[in-house]
Amino acid sequence: MPGRESETPILAERAMWWSAEGPWDGGHVSTGAARPATRWGLAGLTLGGAQEAEAYVLIANPNAADAEATLTLITPNGAVDPVTVPLGPWSRTTLRLADLFPDAGDQSAAVLVESTGAEEPVPLVVEGAAYASPDGQPLTTGSATPALPLPE
Repeated sequence: MPGRESETPILAERAMWWSAEGPWDGGHVSTGAARPATRWGLAGLTLGGAQEAEAYVLIANPNAADAEATLTLITPNGAVDPVTVPLGPWSRTTLRLADLFPDAGDQSAAVLVESTGAEEPVPLVVEGAAYASPDGQPLTTGSATPALPLPE
Protein backbone atom coordinates (compact mmCIF):
# COMPACT_ATOMS: atom_id res chain seq x y z
CA MET A 1 0.00 0.00 0.00
CA PRO A 2 2.85 2.46 -0.52
CA GLY A 3 1.88 5.97 -1.60
CA ARG A 4 1.48 6.88 -5.23
CA GLU A 5 1.92 10.16 -7.08
CA SER A 6 0.17 11.26 -10.25
CA GLU A 7 -0.11 14.37 -12.38
CA THR A 8 -3.83 13.66 -12.78
CA PRO A 9 -6.38 13.27 -9.96
CA ILE A 10 -6.89 9.77 -8.55
CA LEU A 11 -10.18 8.46 -7.15
CA ALA A 12 -10.20 5.41 -4.91
CA GLU A 13 -13.25 3.34 -4.06
CA ARG A 14 -14.13 0.08 -2.34
CA ALA A 15 -16.87 -2.06 -3.82
CA MET A 16 -18.23 -5.24 -2.27
CA TRP A 17 -20.74 -7.78 -3.55
CA TRP A 18 -22.32 -10.66 -1.65
CA SER A 19 -24.89 -13.36 -1.83
CA ALA A 20 -26.97 -14.75 0.98
CA GLU A 21 -28.21 -17.57 -1.25
CA GLY A 22 -27.36 -18.29 -4.89
CA PRO A 23 -26.13 -15.57 -7.27
CA TRP A 24 -24.90 -12.20 -6.07
CA ASP A 25 -27.88 -10.21 -4.91
CA GLY A 26 -26.41 -7.39 -2.86
CA GLY A 27 -23.63 -4.86 -2.99
CA HIS A 28 -22.35 -1.50 -1.87
CA VAL A 29 -19.62 0.94 -2.83
CA SER A 30 -17.99 3.89 -1.10
CA THR A 31 -15.44 6.46 -2.12
CA GLY A 32 -12.01 6.33 -0.61
CA ALA A 33 -10.77 8.90 1.88
CA ALA A 34 -9.12 12.02 0.52
CA ARG A 35 -6.34 11.75 3.09
CA PRO A 36 -5.39 9.79 6.20
CA ALA A 37 -5.96 11.32 9.65
CA THR A 38 -5.33 10.43 13.29
CA ARG A 39 -8.96 10.87 14.49
CA TRP A 40 -12.13 9.69 12.76
CA GLY A 41 -15.85 9.63 13.55
CA LEU A 42 -18.59 7.31 12.29
CA ALA A 43 -22.25 7.94 13.14
CA GLY A 44 -25.61 6.44 12.23
CA LEU A 45 -24.69 2.85 13.08
CA THR A 46 -27.22 0.31 14.36
CA LEU A 47 -26.44 -2.74 16.47
CA GLY A 48 -28.80 -5.72 16.56
CA GLY A 49 -32.51 -5.09 16.89
CA ALA A 50 -35.38 -6.54 14.89
CA GLN A 51 -33.39 -6.23 11.66
CA GLU A 52 -30.39 -8.09 13.12
CA ALA A 53 -28.10 -5.20 12.16
CA GLU A 54 -24.35 -5.73 12.01
CA ALA A 55 -21.91 -2.79 12.04
CA TYR A 56 -18.22 -2.92 11.15
CA VAL A 57 -15.31 -0.49 11.30
CA LEU A 58 -12.57 -0.95 8.70
CA ILE A 59 -9.20 0.62 9.52
CA ALA A 60 -6.28 0.91 7.10
CA ASN A 61 -2.76 1.58 8.32
CA PRO A 62 -0.97 3.05 5.28
CA ASN A 63 2.34 3.24 7.15
CA ALA A 64 5.48 1.10 7.17
CA ALA A 65 5.29 0.60 10.96
CA ASP A 66 2.88 -1.11 13.34
CA ALA A 67 0.15 1.09 14.80
CA GLU A 68 -2.76 0.92 17.23
CA ALA A 69 -6.24 2.34 17.12
CA THR A 70 -8.51 3.01 20.09
CA LEU A 71 -12.24 2.73 19.40
CA THR A 72 -14.84 4.32 21.65
CA LEU A 73 -18.47 3.31 21.13
CA ILE A 74 -20.90 6.15 21.82
CA THR A 75 -24.54 5.19 22.45
CA PRO A 76 -27.62 7.10 23.63
CA ASN A 77 -26.58 5.98 27.14
CA GLY A 78 -23.06 7.46 26.83
CA ALA A 79 -19.60 6.23 25.91
CA VAL A 80 -18.61 2.59 26.39
CA ASP A 81 -15.12 1.71 27.68
CA PRO A 82 -12.66 2.08 24.77
CA VAL A 83 -11.01 -0.89 23.08
CA THR A 84 -7.51 -0.77 21.55
CA VAL A 85 -6.57 -2.95 18.56
CA PRO A 86 -3.20 -3.55 16.88
CA LEU A 87 -2.75 -2.66 13.21
CA GLY A 88 0.00 -4.17 11.10
CA PRO A 89 1.99 -2.09 8.62
CA TRP A 90 0.39 -1.59 5.18
CA SER A 91 -2.74 -3.38 6.43
CA ARG A 92 -6.50 -3.09 6.59
CA THR A 93 -8.37 -4.55 9.56
CA THR A 94 -12.11 -5.27 9.67
CA LEU A 95 -13.67 -5.06 13.14
CA ARG A 96 -17.21 -6.24 14.00
CA LEU A 97 -18.55 -3.88 16.66
CA ALA A 98 -20.59 -6.62 18.38
CA ASP A 99 -17.32 -8.52 18.95
CA LEU A 100 -15.48 -5.48 20.32
CA PHE A 101 -18.39 -4.29 22.49
CA PRO A 102 -20.41 -7.42 23.34
CA ASP A 103 -22.39 -5.71 26.12
CA ALA A 104 -23.58 -2.83 23.92
CA GLY A 105 -26.90 -4.53 23.16
CA ASP A 106 -29.40 -3.50 20.50
CA GLN A 107 -29.18 0.25 19.86
CA SER A 108 -27.94 3.03 17.64
CA ALA A 109 -24.32 4.09 18.01
CA ALA A 110 -21.42 6.17 16.81
CA VAL A 111 -17.72 5.33 16.98
CA LEU A 112 -14.67 7.48 17.65
CA VAL A 113 -11.48 5.98 16.19
CA GLU A 114 -8.16 7.44 17.36
CA SER A 115 -4.62 6.52 16.37
CA THR A 116 -2.80 5.56 19.59
CA GLY A 117 0.10 3.49 20.85
CA ALA A 118 3.01 5.30 19.27
CA GLU A 119 5.00 8.26 20.55
CA GLU A 120 3.31 10.20 17.75
CA PRO A 121 -0.08 9.06 16.43
CA VAL A 122 0.18 7.86 12.83
CA PRO A 123 -2.44 8.73 10.21
CA LEU A 124 -5.01 6.02 9.43
CA VAL A 125 -7.94 5.64 7.04
CA VAL A 126 -11.33 4.57 8.46
CA GLU A 127 -14.57 3.37 6.86
CA GLY A 128 -17.83 1.97 8.21
CA ALA A 129 -19.91 -0.88 6.80
CA ALA A 130 -23.35 -2.05 7.92
CA TYR A 131 -25.58 -4.99 7.04
CA ALA A 132 -29.07 -6.05 8.10
CA SER A 133 -31.33 -9.07 7.77
CA PRO A 134 -34.91 -7.75 8.03
CA ASP A 135 -37.76 -10.27 8.14
CA GLY A 136 -35.25 -13.08 8.61
CA GLN A 137 -33.83 -12.60 5.11
CA PRO A 138 -30.03 -12.80 5.53
CA LEU A 139 -27.95 -9.86 4.35
CA THR A 140 -30.82 -8.14 2.55
CA THR A 141 -29.30 -4.69 2.95
CA GLY A 142 -25.81 -3.28 3.19
CA SER A 143 -24.06 0.05 3.09
CA ALA A 144 -20.58 1.52 3.37
CA THR A 145 -19.41 5.03 4.13
CA PRO A 146 -16.09 6.74 4.68
CA ALA A 147 -15.62 7.99 8.22
CA LEU A 148 -15.34 11.71 8.88
CA PRO A 149 -11.83 12.97 9.72
CA LEU A 150 -11.93 14.93 12.98
CA PRO A 151 -9.71 17.78 14.21
CA GLU A 152 -6.68 16.65 16.17
